Amino acid sequence: MAPAKERNLIDLKVCIVTVYDSINSGSFWQAYALGKVLEGLGNEVYYYKRQKEGASSAASKQITQIMKYVKHGKISGARDYAKRISQFKKQSSVFRVIDEKDPLFSQIDCFVLGSDTIWNLEMAYFKIHKSVFWGDIFRGRKVISYAGSVANTPADMFLPADEYADSVSKWADISVRDAYTEEIFSSLTDRRITRVCDPTLLLDAGDYQHVVSPKKGNYIFLYLFEPLSHSQSAALRQYADQKGMKIIIGTKRNVVSNADSYIINTPKRFMEHMLGASYVITDTYHGTVFSANLHKQFVVINREKKKVNELLTAFGLEDRLLSENDGMERLLEQPLDYSQANENMERIKGSSLLFLKRNLS
Repeated sequence: MAPAKERNLIDLKVCIVTVYDSINSGSFWQAYALGKVLEGLGNEVYYYKRQKEGASSAASKQITQIMKYVKHGKISGARDYAKRISQFKKQSSVFRVIDEKDPLFSQIDCFVLGSDTIWNLEMAYFKIHKSVFWGDIFRGRKVISYAGSVANTPADMFLPADEYADSVSKWADISVRDAYTEEIFSSLTDRRITRVCDPTLLLDAGDYQHVVSPKKGNYIFLYLFEPLSHSQSAALRQYADQKGMKIIIGTKRNVVSNADSYIINTPKRFMEHMLGASYVITDTYHGTVFSANLHKQFVVINREKKKVNELLTAFGLEDRLLSENDGMERLLEQPLDYSQANENMERIKGSSLLFLKRNLS
């Protein structure tokens, strides 16, 4: 990781405001990566204690979900979910969490809002806790944003605009993760908005291998939120059998019916399988980021997700998109030349690090 080689002489105390303990591996790793990058720049890093009301990590929601599994006779689903909750809680203990009651809170030099979809107003949680994720409760202190996203929130949900514009006007600097979020913020402020990359891109394979060892074996790793079509499942099975490879699912059991194994999706299990995979098939944002960053031979199922397709275009890897009418085998076999993609990614990473250095050096 480049930043670790050029530490600052002045250590700042920085507090990241994000969903560090969401039951989502991508969310975990973006929080982890941003913290490590900021530490590499010479800062002391903390995470603002997240309020549980409405969160996926709230005990009430977790109990409700387990009871749903049991009610429908899905005992294995309930068991897997309970194990997943336990592992997320254990692995999230790496984050140094503080709140207003902590003596260190008054010493924080800068609050960093982001990254991830912390401004997604289609999710009730982010509406309930608007004052936190838009920095209102930190007024009078230095606040910047890094790689936040509104996801697909309709523009009219940011009304009254004055309320959100007032929040943004108090920030010391603004950065966002994607074009649509930049468009929304351009309607709220006439200040400069910097487009930066997801922080997981700012670490390399070696950084992640300091934490997790790659899973051994010859396998195709499926990190999908939606099931493959019947024809895609059949083509994948045929391809795996021809290559003597296993198919391992890293999300939901039902994304494909003919897999060899399924793992309970936790941050470490996700990462060990991503690091060790011969091929990756995904339809998610962080599945795409990690596939490119770790130089995998990969395919992205085209779900018409703006943030995913935009990311591939920025990297120059849009040929990795697969529609339901495309042949799975053809794209898996197509050699992937990372020479131009690496140049594109390094340029994006460079400008992103400059933003952080400008604000935290």
